[in-house]
Amino acid sequence: MKPLSMILGFLPWIAFGIVVKIIGPESVALSALLGIGLVLAGAAITRELRSPNQMCVGSLIPLSAIALVAMVTGDDVHEWLYTWAVPGQAVVLGAFLLAMLPIAPFTGRYARHTTPQAYWTAPLFVRTNLIMSAAWGVAMIALGACNILGSALDAYADELGDLADVAPYLGLVSLAVIAGIITFTKVYPTRVRHSSAAAAALA
Repeated sequence: MKPLSMILGFLPWIAFGIVVKIIGPESVALSALLGIGLVLAGAAITRELRSPNQMCVGSLIPLSAIALVAMVTGDDVHEWLYTWAVPGQAVVLGAFLLAMLPIAPFTGRYARHTTPQAYWTAPLFVRTNLIMSAAWGVAMIALGACNILGSALDAYADELGDLADVAPYLGLVSLAVIAGIITFTKVYPTRVRHSSAAAAALA
């Protein structure tokens, strides 16, 4: 598996989160449409437009919903989308990745690029990708939860008082989650291969 190619699939999603924060709630629809364009562009570059991967689909679902709602509503709803829906899209993406586990684990598609077809149905290959895909799903939900909690602390800062001061630390938690899942993606497959080789040598 090439972790970099899988991680690059998150770039359009990350870019959307940055753009919408810069533009603000008055252009949520435009930001969401830009995010959709970035996802489709990424799929075109990787030649997956005809058969998009779970990352594409899981990103397009919340982005399309945000864009559609924003285009037919006014400023009050735009503010709500900006405060809650945009930060929460990672939760939707993570839930989608977890829901796809019994059907097609997210990492399996990337792993097959570097694994001979004869091993695609092997129990070890299947189990490894189930664990890795579940880890990515949980990581996305954790990131979304941090984003939503950050928005809540900001929205209710006056009512929460000193408790709202923990908001900056949520960014550190998010960075730790990102660093952790990237490290796990790099290390876990290698550890599994070494364990398998060691078990085969002892057999």
